[in-house]
Amino acid sequence: MVKKAEQPVSKVCHRFDALPQVLKNVRYKERRPLENAQGALRHPGGRKKQRLDGHGRLIVRPSGTEPVIRVMGEGNDKG
Repeated sequence: MVKKAEQPVSKVCHRFDALPQVLKNVRYKERRPLENAQGALRHPGGRKKQRLDGHGRLIVRPSGTEPVIRVMGEGNDKG
């Protein structure tokens, strides 16, 4: 494919454009804070993915090893 395309490997194999991400860890003292969450965050037993109106996503999940909720936002721009 690379030879046929007469392009550099980096261009031929470019599969996606990485989006800006922000990762925040939120410490808690309460035993299971997501169980008491309301609205969009309430999701029993795992991750919650929320689309940001087609411009990104928000993933909220508890850490399996420490008292932390991991919140990752990804979108077309960091703002």
